[in-house]
Amino acid sequence: MMDDFRDELLCSICLDVFTIPVTLVCGHNFCWTCADQVLKRKVSGFYMCPQCRKRFRSRPVLNKNINLSNIAEQVRLEEKCPVRCTYCDIVIRATTTCLQCETSMCERHLQCHNRSVQHDLIDCIPTLEEKKCPLHNKIRGYFCAVEGTCICVSCCLSKEYRGLPVEPLNEAYEKKKKRLKKILELLHSTIKETEMKIQKLKKNIQKVQDKAEDAPFQAAMASKEQVLQHFTSQLQELHQANLNREYKIYQIEYLNRKVDPIDFLEELVVDTNDGQNTEEDTGIVQRYLPNITARAKKWWFPAQNPTDILLSIHTAANGIQVSYDRKTVICSVMATHPERSDRFEHNQVLSVKRFNSGRHYWDVLTSQPGDWMIGVCYLSMDRKGKKSFLGCNSKSWCLRRCGNEFWLQHNNVCLYLPHITSCHTVRVSLDYKAGHLSFHDIGSSIRHLHTYRIIFIEPVRAAFTLFSGWLQIRRPP
Repeated sequence: MMDDFRDELLCSICLDVFTIPVTLVCGHNFCWTCADQVLKRKVSGFYMCPQCRKRFRSRPVLNKNINLSNIAEQVRLEEKCPVRCTYCDIVIRATTTCLQCETSMCERHLQCHNRSVQHDLIDCIPTLEEKKCPLHNKIRGYFCAVEGTCICVSCCLSKEYRGLPVEPLNEAYEKKKKRLKKILELLHSTIKETEMKIQKLKKNIQKVQDKAEDAPFQAAMASKEQVLQHFTSQLQELHQANLNREYKIYQIEYLNRKVDPIDFLEELVVDTNDGQNTEEDTGIVQRYLPNITARAKKWWFPAQNPTDILLSIHTAANGIQVSYDRKTVICSVMATHPERSDRFEHNQVLSVKRFNSGRHYWDVLTSQPGDWMIGVCYLSMDRKGKKSFLGCNSKSWCLRRCGNEFWLQHNNVCLYLPHITSCHTVRVSLDYKAGHLSFHDIGSSIRHLHTYRIIFIEPVRAAFTLFSGWLQIRRPP
């Protein structure tokens, strides 16, 4: 039934089902993050609706569309594919997965299983292959808080994790659940307090509009228009603050729906506690900082030179121009290329070289300003349609710059990186065997931005998306 009107629930900016939909004055709906990004810029001195191009002199207040949000959330839940029972001849939904048998069972077969053996049973997961350690082919049953990754028993005994705090998966899972629950309670409480302030401000605005006297503000401001402008500005700030908190709540609730402890523990949640670290987090960092620093130095001064990356002109989309030396890509509406099956529809290009082993890194110079995505992808990623953009599918991982903000994007999930306002040179580091993809800002000092932990199942290529400006791959020395 939901399929009949799913297209009506797609945001016209990200082309995915609405996430916290908000409505503009003109009546059009967008994801909150999408609308917030668009309305950070003025066009010819006006804010503009990206769909109907209606112009606004002041920045529109983004009001959440509650009914649309509930419908969109229901569609997302229905699109989740259930796992079938391994033992049933017909399609029966499984409820439990056995880690030892590596099978999923319905309620009937689970009762038979429990009478015969006592194995480790967890909530149903789609596949166990992704849950195994790529080095030792064993189920990852432990969590390292310093590395932020799940490991197997053999990893626990290895030199790499020796001396680091490691705890069983279930204990780490429960601990993170409790922490996120406290954060949710704090966010909900803060939203209620802010709503009370909003209602009070609205009453004050109404009083001013009715020419009621307000002695404190009449003494501080010369006219009714100044008072209204002051109150309206405060009202917009409070609305924006609550939308930020609602997006954090959405991130946490999205994470809490994950039934697999590994996915839950390794999922990144950005800035859920407004940038305040817990005492536990601070203690871990201070205690193990020398160990982490030693590893960083070992990685940042490798014996090998940077990998020589060349851009593939056969994959370059119309609208971007690749330089003669195949090191630079420039946004140009005049650039056109012959039609090919492996050419991208949108402004993207891949590297010639592919990676299926080893450790590699390359540096990318970026224009200021510029809107771009830098990352890696499988060669099998779509070349056309809404899923062909970097980060909009399960086959690509990227760092994205939009205006003066930086985001991580994978499988159509965007996570904001706070406190980063510039990045002139990005270092991309790939350890294929270990499954690590890291991004660093290379300036006067090295600043770590993020590390994806991935089990690669195909060779990957360096990938670049460009909406404005240019990107240049630095030549090896």
